[in-house]
Amino acid sequence: FSRANQHQEALEVTKESVQLRRQLVAVNPALYNADLAKSLNSLASCLADADNRSEALEAARESTNIFEQLAIELPAVYDLNFALSFITLSDCHDDLGQKEEALSAARRAVELQRQIYLERPDSVERTFPLALISLSNRLIDMTRESEALDAVEEAVQLCRDGCARKPTVYEAYYIHSLCELAKVLSALG
Repeated sequence: FSRANQHQEALEVTKESVQLRRQLVAVNPALYNADLAKSLNSLASCLADADNRSEALEAARESTNIFEQLAIELPAVYDLNFALSFITLSDCHDDLGQKEEALSAARRAVELQRQIYLERPDSVERTFPLALISLSNRLIDMTRESEALDAVEEAVQLCRDGCARKPTVYEAYYIHSLCELAKVLSALG
């Protein structure tokens, strides 16, 4: 199989999972809405990989909307999924050249994960730095390097702290955050 065929096959399988989950939601929304939102998030990524950017954004928005409702009903269960859905939403906006919307979604992802971090730090200790890096990338895209530096430095510190506690878990995250810091420092000149 070529890489293009694999992407196409992944897209078809993901579309089928969304269709099946929609059928389950029609029968029992309370039980299957979260699964539909996860499938829609995956679909957004597959569509973006296939250069179907407008459809990707539509799927990402729907996923975020579903997770928002779930997070309102059961915040301790779904607030992290809701926060993570904003990273996909940010990526989709960015793919369409919608820089302000991409930045807004990245900021929302960080804001939500920061709230979770204050209440349950272990639940976002690996995803929160990635959200900060995403925010940093969006800020770089808009030539707001000093703000980008603040975000990526916070990500590096979180990863450094994690590495001190659990090196085997955090080493790759720490290395990634350092690479992102180098990118921002280079942009600063």
